[in-house]
Amino acid sequence: MKKLVPQMAGMSLLGTRQEQQDSFGIIQEKDRGIAVVCDGMGGLSFGQQASQGAVSILLERYHNKPKECPFPDFFQESLEYMDEYVYKLGRSGTQGRSGTTVVAVAIEEGKLYWLSVGDSRLYLLRQGALLCATQDHNYRLLLDQRREQGTISPQEYEREMERGNALVSYIGMKGISLMDGNRSPFLLQAQDTLLLMSDGVYRVLSQDAIRTIVESSGSASELARHLCERVEQESRPNQ
Repeated sequence: MKKLVPQMAGMSLLGTRQEQQDSFGIIQEKDRGIAVVCDGMGGLSFGQQASQGAVSILLERYHNKPKECPFPDFFQESLEYMDEYVYKLGRSGTQGRSGTTVVAVAIEEGKLYWLSVGDSRLYLLRQGALLCATQDHNYRLLLDQRREQGTISPQEYEREMERGNALVSYIGMKGISLMDGNRSPFLLQAQDTLLLMSDGVYRVLSQDAIRTIVESSGSASELARHLCERVEQESRPNQ
C-alpha cells in the first residue's frame, strides 16, 4: 500500500490588531507530523505569550515523544503541561488570568488524531464536502444544551445569547472542563485536506468561501496564502 505523505504549511496575519496573539507550529517527518494553532485570549493577560508558549510546549514534547506512547495519551498529557504553563503565566500578571485556545492534529501512517480546546477549529474537506470536526467550547454550547433539556425559556435563551461567544473552556483554567479529541484513529484518504484555523478566519469567511479557496489552490502553502489574502481583502474591524 502506498504511504500517504502529507503536505503541511501555515501562515498568520496581524490584521487590524495591535498585537499578534495567534501562533502556529508545524513539524513534518516523511509520512508523519504534527500541526497546531493557538489563539491567545485578548481580554486576558499575556495573550501572545500564552499562545506561543502552548505551541512551543506541544512541539517540544512531540520531539521527545516515545514511539510507543499513543497520540491520545500524548495530547492529554501535553494539555496538562500547557494548561499549567498558561495558568502560571496569568498569575504573574495584573489580571491574574491568561488563556489560549488550541487545535492540533497528529498524522502518522495515514492515521489522524486531534485535540481541541476553545473555539479554534479543525475542518476536513473530503470529496467536495467541508466538515467541522470540532465544536466551539463557548457559552452558546451550554445554552444550546439547556434549550435541548428544556431548562431555559426562549426569552432567556435569546437574552443570554448576547454572550454566546464567551469561552467556557480554554488552556490556562487550571483544569480543562471541555475538550475534543479522538481515541480511535481517523483514517485519511489521499485527497483529504485538513484546515486548522482561529476564529480570525472562520468568522470572516463562509464555509462556501473556504471550500472554494481549498479547491482552487494547489500546494498547502498556496492554500494558506490564499486563505489569508481573502481574509485580508474583507478588511473587517478587529480581525
